[in-house]
Amino acid sequence: MKKSQRGRVEAAISLLTTVLDGDSQDVPSPFDATSLARALCSKSKRHHQSLPGFPDINQPWRVLLQLYVAEADGVKLAVTDLAPLCESAPTTNLRTQSFLLDLELIHKVADPKDRRRTWLALTDLGKAQVVEVLNEFSKRLVALPPMPVFVR
Repeated sequence: MKKSQRGRVEAAISLLTTVLDGDSQDVPSPFDATSLARALCSKSKRHHQSLPGFPDINQPWRVLLQLYVAEADGVKLAVTDLAPLCESAPTTNLRTQSFLLDLELIHKVADPKDRRRTWLALTDLGKAQVVEVLNEFSKRLVALPPMPVFVR
């Protein structure tokens, strides 16, 4: 294995170890789901080559994951905040938000202090679906065979 490949594999193993630390019960705790969401959010388009074990995440899931992490952190995200976080053009992000609104996975909340601003949040359905997917993904990661240990 080339040195550059070894570095990428070690980075992927490190990320997976961080995500999977804790209980390996059948149903991960909300902390595990949040950790996994954070890891997937941090896996941007630029990091796709350095973490080959993670699939590229499509635009709607980027929005849902960002909203999930923001809610876990107690942070509100405005409509305009998501485009830079999701590394997408504002128009693409607005179309994605409209799509997710139609599916009732997210909803808009008017800012009572500033009528020009609108916050986005996951609906109960949206949060349930994100948690379900994260839990299923976490179970699959736990079920993977152990990685070989690399000796330097």
